Amino acid sequence: MGQNIHLESKVIERFVDKNKHERYLAFVSSSKSRWKFANELPHFQDFNWSLFNRLDKDEEETIFAALRKANLHEKACYIISFDPEIDSKTV
Repeated sequence: MGQNIHLESKVIERFVDKNKHERYLAFVSSSKSRWKFANELPHFQDFNWSLFNRLDKDEEETIFAALRKANLHEKACYIISFDPEIDSKTV
């Protein structure tokens, strides 16, 4: 499918610290500079971590069960990764 600039921009706008939006949006707006964003992901420090919750194994299984019950477990997932084998793929 290839890069989905619209979706990647939405992820940045929603989950990355506001002070870094412009920088990362510039990276993903061009296929030539997108690698800069992807290369930062393994050590990414600019997420707004207050929007995330750590899950333990029981919570993870509860979420997967709820997704299966709602027939959402087969929905597509777009991957943003530093690994070129899976980056920009929809699974």
